[in-house]
Amino acid sequence: MTIPVFVLAQKSLTLESFMSKVYLITGTSTGFGRASAEAVLKRGDKVVWTARKPEQVAQLVQAHSDNAIIVRLDVTNAQDRLAAVQNRH
Repeated sequence: MTIPVFVLAQKSLTLESFMSKVYLITGTSTGFGRASAEAVLKRGDKVVWTARKPEQVAQLVQAHSDNAIIVRLDVTNAQDRLAAVQNRH
């Protein structure tokens, strides 16, 4: 349910529009994962980029340091999965 806060210049602003979302996306080095992370950043939301080789996306993440962090994650490795969700930034 969307709750209108007020209308400004014919645009309804809602509580949801003031809150950015945070996405944890796996496989952001290439393909669908990377495209998804880039799309989320373009929307103005925040992204936790995860990759087996974080150095592959480090430069891109640094360019968006206000809205992005990178966490090393190999989803097939139990220790990596635990470390990724416990990572506190």
